[in-house]
Amino acid sequence: MLPGCGGGGSARPASAPEITAITPASGVPGAEVVLEGRALAGPTRLTFAGRDLPAGRFDADGDSRIRVRIPDDAQDGGVIAVSTAAGTAQAPAFTLLPSRRAAFPKALEKITGTYDSGTWVNFPAGGRSAIYNLLEPTAPVFHAYHPGGEDGTGSGNRPGHLFTRYSLNLKLPAPFQEALPASVKAGIADAGLNPADVDILCASQDYQYDGVTPDLGIYLFRPHYWTDPGAPATGKYVQPHTLTAGIFEADAGVTIDGHAPGVMFPFGILTHGDQDPLTKEPLDSQILVSGNTQPMAGFDTGASTGLWSLTREGTRAAATLHLLFNDGDQAALDGITAASGTLQDLVTAMDKAVGASRGTRMLKALFRPMASSATRSGATVTLAGTCLGGATAVLLDGKPVAGLKALSDAVVRVDLPAGTTGKLQVVTPLGTSDPVQLD
Repeated sequence: MLPGCGGGGSARPASAPEITAITPASGVPGAEVVLEGRALAGPTRLTFAGRDLPAGRFDADGDSRIRVRIPDDAQDGGVIAVSTAAGTAQAPAFTLLPSRRAAFPKALEKITGTYDSGTWVNFPAGGRSAIYNLLEPTAPVFHAYHPGGEDGTGSGNRPGHLFTRYSLNLKLPAPFQEALPASVKAGIADAGLNPADVDILCASQDYQYDGVTPDLGIYLFRPHYWTDPGAPATGKYVQPHTLTAGIFEADAGVTIDGHAPGVMFPFGILTHGDQDPLTKEPLDSQILVSGNTQPMAGFDTGASTGLWSLTREGTRAAATLHLLFNDGDQAALDGITAASGTLQDLVTAMDKAVGASRGTRMLKALFRPMASSATRSGATVTLAGTCLGGATAVLLDGKPVAGLKALSDAVVRVDLPAGTTGKLQVVTPLGTSDPVQLD
């Protein structure tokens, strides 16, 4: 018998792994994808975008399937690679879709300025105009009519609050659209705006003004957001704007120029430089905003609160969460922002330090869990969504159920008897999702 022939020959070499499909080919961080192919049993290593995935992030289903969960903190798409003892195979590239969770790992940018004794924390970095280099908030904010107050003129400035103090100046990425309050979403729709064209901003400030300023009022919006990107860096410049705006989700009794929450109204402003168009005083060629004042009423300067505004000029629009803090909460917020490295750190710390604040609850709600679907496979139900990470419970018609498996930021599983129906919700430290129907 020739060597190697017959029953005494060596074992056949194992086949190299092969990946023929990836489903889905795109998704948010934490999403679960299924790799299909051949010789996938016994994987020794999986990577996503060159990053090793721990064993708990993937499950091999026999020789032809592997379920993989994308890292919760992924920032970019990439290739999933599977290694076995026989070799390595690569899947087609996975496209990472943005999510609210994807914002968490990014560092905050902290800037301390002397222009108005404010401290700003920006996310993402950038924020202010590179042309004018003013230490001004990107987002619209409320501002006293006479910023040189404390002069006995009834300007509305509170003692010791000559300038407004800002601690947050955030521009949130587009995925936060899904978490906007229903009233703001309705306002965007009623205004005929494309949600993708609406910037989502957040600005915090202390109470510079008193609670009611019936005579002189305060500006509804202040630079720098509504200045003109194409304005000259120097020289005389005056440009009128007609804006439409309204407030939403405000405390009972809060009004702007007599308009209750949910009512949009028109008003005019000017962006101007070189000199004040009214007083003719020099402005050091800085582009500023002024115009009609909008008297506000209904605030209690001893209590922290929050509200949303929606402002538009043509197709340009901003939905802004305004956080208004009393002196004690403002001091606490300054300390929190100095110690926070990421947006997640910030939200968690604010919830602990000023959790009773209406505004803080509104900010926290932007990161609440949102379940989009519930699918069944045997006795296991899979809930998919965003910001599901750290789930502490799943509710069925309002009651906790057993068998929770909090797998990732986009996938939660729970064991339920076959035939179970009802409304499911996911509970996390940042809130409870809206119900999703299980049929």
